Amino acid sequence: MPIAKITSQGLAAIALLVAALWGCILAENAFNRSALQMQLASQREIWKLRHGLRKVSAPVHSPGHVRARPIAVS
Repeated sequence: MPIAKITSQGLAAIALLVAALWGCILAENAFNRSALQMQLASQREIWKLRHGLRKVSAPVHSPGHVRARPIAVS
C-alpha cells in the first residue's frame, strides 16, 4: 500500500529540475575550464616578460597631450 503517489505533473517538475541542475553543473565546468585557460595564458605572458622574450614598449602619449606647467604664485 503506497503512502504517496507521484503525479505526472510532479514527475515532470522533478525531470525539469534535474535537467536544470545538470545544466548548472555543465556551465560551471565550462566557466572553470575557461578561467584555467586564461590563468595559464597570463602566467605564460608573465614568464615571457620576466625572461626577456617580449619587450615592453614605452608609454605612448596622445598627439594632443600637453604637459601642465607650474604656475608661479606671488
